Amino acid sequence: MDVEFLVELRKDSPLITVRMEADNHAKDHRVRVLIPNNLGTEFSESDNQFGTIRRPVVDSAMEVWEEEKWSERPDSIYPFLSFVRQENEKGLGVITDSVREYELTGENYNTIALTMFRCVGVLGKETLYRRPGRPSGIKMETPDSRMQGKQHYTFALTADCRHISRRASEYTTPLVSYNKMPYNAMKLNQPTVNTPYSYSLLKINSEDITLSVLKKEENGTGLLFQCYNATNRTEEGCLTSLLHLMGETMLDETRILDCSCTDILRLEPNQTKTVLLKEERM
Repeated sequence: MDVEFLVELRKDSPLITVRMEADNHAKDHRVRVLIPNNLGTEFSESDNQFGTIRRPVVDSAMEVWEEEKWSERPDSIYPFLSFVRQENEKGLGVITDSVREYELTGENYNTIALTMFRCVGVLGKETLYRRPGRPSGIKMETPDSRMQGKQHYTFALTADCRHISRRASEYTTPLVSYNKMPYNAMKLNQPTVNTPYSYSLLKINSEDITLSVLKKEENGTGLLFQCYNATNRTEEGCLTSLLHLMGETMLDETRILDCSCTDILRLEPNQTKTVLLKEERM
């Protein structure tokens, strides 16, 4: 199998981006990239929907699964959404928009093993080392899952592990813009609205609070600003906007009536908050 890496470090960027291209002709195997940190740890931290989950580098059940006659061995191979780091927030963190699976390996568990792809020719195969005896559910051949031919995958590394949730959001969902100046190549009709050259709708002064979504409310004209705290600490941030802050809502956009309207957002670990903003106060 031929593998080629394209590594890019852009000016003023906290990320090292990596593109992996593989020409795979092997069958029934797994390909991982090992990111050594030389800093041991006992726990990993990776993201879930609105925060992080802390996991031991070794599942303690691996020591007793045979003695207790489990039908399948547990593993310390874990899923994640976009980022994983060592618990000590040191070394390099890993961000991906490809396969979302990792394991901490190596001496003192100082290496992040990031799964790139798996080649599986049989689904539910029996008599495996991790699952002796029985097949898993339906057993059938899956020749197309052997991932033959050219594949490409992308991920990124960052030393800014304290703010890795913000870095992951910027990497996986980058802002897309169109440069209208000094000319507009697609102008079909003369615009009737003049917009300023520079404009900022809102800002939150915390690198540890991550924007989840900014959207129009379903039943109204306001905007909903949703954010979450992906750290293991209580975080505060000041939300400033050209719009009026009307207070907090539930995830279903129902207003929280007993919530004080303030520009200071205080979020506990793994907590999410949604703020309603409108042009005019009601």
